[in-house]
Amino acid sequence: GTYAVQSFHDENQNLELDRNFLGLPKEGVGFSNDAPMRFGPPRYADATLTVTEPITRTTLTLRYLVER
Repeated sequence: GTYAVQSFHDENQNLELDRNFLGLPKEGVGFSNDAPMRFGPPRYADATLTVTEPITRTTLTLRYLVER
């Protein structure tokens, strides 16, 4: 099938993506295919990957948008 993956670094282990007062993530976020983030989350088409094998790999880099 076709999927997109989103991941985040739950630094404080509260099982939520914490955001600041502007709505920007305070913790690291990343998307499959290292899809670029421009003024919000990436387009689904940029993050999609096709899974045809039991093991499928994608590149994902966590980005920290707010200074810690």
